[in-house]
Amino acid sequence: MCIDYRALNKVTIKNKYPVPLIQDLMDRLSRAEVFTKLDLRSGVNMAEHMEHLRRVFERLRQPKLYVKMEKCEFSQLEIRFLGHVVSKGQVRMDLKKVKATVEWQAPTTVRELRSFLSLVNYYRQFIVGYSKKATPLTDLLKKK
Repeated sequence: MCIDYRALNKVTIKNKYPVPLIQDLMDRLSRAEVFTKLDLRSGVNMAEHMEHLRRVFERLRQPKLYVKMEKCEFSQLEIRFLGHVVSKGQVRMDLKKVKATVEWQAPTTVRELRSFLSLVNYYRQFIVGYSKKATPLTDLLKKK
């Protein structure tokens, strides 16, 4: 059975805002000088940063959204974001994640190995010679 989706494709609205790549987000974040992190419940200088904050809070007030102040961080020189620590001109691994990786128990099943490889692959840009180091492990996943 075959279905012709051409008519449906003509009326389908394409996603105009694709999810950005994490590396692109990290690159953009690392160009900023100060950071603020907000937790919603339901590249600038300080003056510009404060203006952006004012506008954010103004927008939050309109639909009556509330910020959890205890989870907010204002005007930080570095910030933790998606397992990384980002500061002006620099992105590095979060040391807590490094510790978790070092303490990871050796995988004993294929599922555990896949999970471990997914974790270390996420940080491959920080691991010199990653592909050579990972090859023996990825070879174990191949069916013989």
